[in-house]
Amino acid sequence: MPGGRRGAAARATFRLAVALGLGACAAVPPTPTPAPPAPGGSAQVSDILRGWANEWDAFQGLRAAVDLTVTNRRGTRRVSAVLLLSRTSLRIEVATPFGLPAVVGTAGPEGVTVFRVLEREAQVGAATPEVVAHWLGVPLPPEMLIRLLVGNVPPPEPEAAALEAAAPPRLAWSSGAARYQAWVGPEGHPTRLVVDSEGQERLQAEFERAATGELLGLRLAAPARRGEVTLRYLSVEPGPVPPEAFQLALPADVRVQPID
Repeated sequence: MPGGRRGAAARATFRLAVALGLGACAAVPPTPTPAPPAPGGSAQVSDILRGWANEWDAFQGLRAAVDLTVTNRRGTRRVSAVLLLSRTSLRIEVATPFGLPAVVGTAGPEGVTVFRVLEREAQVGAATPEVVAHWLGVPLPPEMLIRLLVGNVPPPEPEAAALEAAAPPRLAWSSGAARYQAWVGPEGHPTRLVVDSEGQERLQAEFERAATGELLGLRLAAPARRGEVTLRYLSVEPGPVPPEAFQLALPADVRVQPID
């Protein structure tokens, strides 16, 4: 080709190649900049605490046969018992080998009553941690005791809790003068709880669960008092329990002593 036409064709070819190259570059999206990780795992914390709240909202009550061991300064006693629970009250009945009730204990907002049938005596007190400790050896208010008996921990506000690096994961938060640490299993259920209160003894709760998350038993302990309650569920029937089941009427001949 003559020189002028050859130069024009070469320039056109160069321009076409550049245009195709730019078009190819424009067709490939730019590599996105990785987003920074979410601070503190707040979404995971909220999911765990929401699960605890939903489980408690769904709880209506239960009747259960349990194996119960209570250890306190007076010694250790292991018995078979019947446990009744509602959202606010509990009742424990310990029977003799002949099936007759030997001890009946109730706890709720109205107070604590422990009726020793064979001795014809009863002890009554306010619904306070110290009164529960006198009975079971572990200082817990009745409402907290009930929640732990069904494997539930009262959740804090999500912004108050932090997920600490541990295996298994551990939630930590403070409420008043108490610091809480709750270890969490794969399904989000609490497996262990430790409460440290300023100027008071440590409280511990350990939950035994099936692979499905179902509660099989638990251990409550106040090491400084040498108090411990171990409970294992033998059978459970979930469902509402009538309020009158938690009302304990004492016979007239029973000697009543206050728990101070």
